[in-house]
Amino acid sequence: MSPSPAVRPYRPEDRDAVEDICVRTAHAGRDSRPHYKGPGVFPAAFAAPYVHLEPELAFVLDDGVGQAVG
Repeated sequence: MSPSPAVRPYRPEDRDAVEDICVRTAHAGRDSRPHYKGPGVFPAAFAAPYVHLEPELAFVLDDGVGQAVG
């Protein structure tokens, strides 16, 4: 049986993946890299504060093998 994606609580080791997901979805749900010179501003504003200050309120979609994908 293949692993199933599932929502789970955020873990500190998910931070890089969460930041990447934020950049890849910041332009109306699409990748912001082609449209902005500094797309790192998006995770700094929209993801990092939440996972840093209130990690117990953050959740990720796990691909079933431990990688945050959403």
